[in-house]
Amino acid sequence: MSANGIVSYAHKHWKSPKQYDDDCTNFASKSLNLGGGLAKKDGPFSKRGNDNYWWRSTSFGVTTQSYSWAGARHLANFISLHATSKWRRYISDAQPGDIIFYNWNIKGDSEPNGWNGISHAAVVTKVDSKGNVYITQHSKQRYDYPLKKQFATNPHTSVWIVKVKQNY
Repeated sequence: MSANGIVSYAHKHWKSPKQYDDDCTNFASKSLNLGGGLAKKDGPFSKRGNDNYWWRSTSFGVTTQSYSWAGARHLANFISLHATSKWRRYISDAQPGDIIFYNWNIKGDSEPNGWNGISHAAVVTKVDSKGNVYITQHSKQRYDYPLKKQFATNPHTSVWIVKVKQNY
């Protein structure tokens, strides 16, 4: 895995056309796979909802993918099962090339709390000398966007940050 490759891919492709309305996890998956070199973990189409698999393929002009390729909570589950190097304990531990998962919890208790409410993913692309963390993402396309600003507009946000390592 190459953290520099993950960051380079995210920086190069942050303005590329979105493939889905909510394209955040697809973007994070591409950054991990095409930028960082994380190998796909192929599985049958019938098991695309199983978080033990992580893949995307195009055949005869039709693109399909596992839920873990394009769904934030599913990608977090896949990483926990097969590709975790280190879950960061504190935001201040984040490093470029890490993946960050969010539970916006905008509606308070009416949305799932904790892990089951994860609904967004982004790539950590910069940490400055003061320890400020910056992310690059799709859905709302952002380049080296300050994580502080996301917390300012979404104060009830919970995050999980992980350094990914292939364990399969």
